Amino acid sequence: MLHNLELDDVTFSQIQATGSSISIEDMNEQELQDLVLVNLARLCTVAEWDGLLESGGAPAGQNPPTTMFAATDAQFYPHQSQPWGGSGTTTIRIGENDVGGTVGYPIYFPFISPISGDISTLGLRTIGTESTSVYMAVYSNTTANGPGTIIGGAATISLASSTTPTAAPSSTVTLVEGVQYWMGYCMTTFVTGQQMYVQNTGPGIGANASISASPDFSIYDSAQTANTLPTTAATSGWAAVSRKLVTEIVWA
Repeated sequence: MLHNLELDDVTFSQIQATGSSISIEDMNEQELQDLVLVNLARLCTVAEWDGLLESGGAPAGQNPPTTMFAATDAQFYPHQSQPWGGSGTTTIRIGENDVGGTVGYPIYFPFISPISGDISTLGLRTIGTESTSVYMAVYSNTTANGPGTIIGGAATISLASSTTPTAAPSSTVTLVEGVQYWMGYCMTTFVTGQQMYVQNTGPGIGANASISASPDFSIYDSAQTANTLPTTAATSGWAAVSRKLVTEIVWA
């Protein structure tokens, strides 16, 4: 089949077609050796490696696991998940100590979705209750690896009746396994005494202001409107935040 072809013109599919008809037997050993030799010569001639540099189909990266302790469990905790997750937590007023002053600028941190599917609810953890709410939404990742546009709709999580409040997004939020997203949040109105759990240890996201700064886990932009989540996040003017909100995603 390959006898009358120039090496420049031989394709990998032709090599495959020729080899597929040759059984692995002693009598065919010379044919197999010749086929391998032709393919090596072809690679040297045309430098075409298609079909030879592909993995066996396994994913290249490792995605964080979702919690599956029972058949009904479908929780995921973005603040803890690899590669930016940490185990240490503290409590703080997210509109004040995180960004300075008493203005609730939107804050964002990255995470990687462990599975594909729709989100049922978003949640957080507080100390005590308060007559205010938190806006929370999942943002896409831009080509510059920053927060992009809200996916689906935001959730308005009331802090009035629970220390682990949750709420459903205003419209369907569908995530894809292995894709990077950003969690965005801010308080609807600032409450001086309201404290929430935040992560304050672990690997940073590389947003430090200088090489000597401590690891930072989130970003914000003071040019954005306070106490509201934008449909599309800013593209410049970011500053770093040394903690991120303890959050929960529950899959539908």
